[in-house]
Amino acid sequence: MGKDWDKLFEDIDQEFPRTPFDISCINDIHELDDEFCSDNAVIIVDDRAKYWYCFGRKDFEDDRDVSKYINYTVVRRVDDEPITLRQVIQAMIDDKHYWDTEVQKDNHRFLEGFDRRSHNGIEWVAFWGS
Repeated sequence: MGKDWDKLFEDIDQEFPRTPFDISCINDIHELDDEFCSDNAVIIVDDRAKYWYCFGRKDFEDDRDVSKYINYTVVRRVDDEPITLRQVIQAMIDDKHYWDTEVQKDNHRFLEGFDRRSHNGIEWVAFWGS
């Protein structure tokens, strides 16, 4: 790993000293304060549980077992300013869902980015890697 990446990870650790996941969705620490979106509120969807059975988590019998682990984190604008990536990540860190023991077992713990759902303009799906 190069010196620049080491510095980035140090900066991320300084900005977010305690996190339930690894932040891998930026290439520069200044991106945290870039506009994420100008909506009044967004919903960040964590739907990793839908894939647990596919990834070897055999302890879940059916969709009802995993549905309680699909999560929606709401992030709202502050002082009429656009929502930033920093606010989104902080809201996710503050959400008790990501600290749940079962969620923590998921090997896909590297937050790699977000994709806006086309059917609903305020929902963004978090992308996770392992």
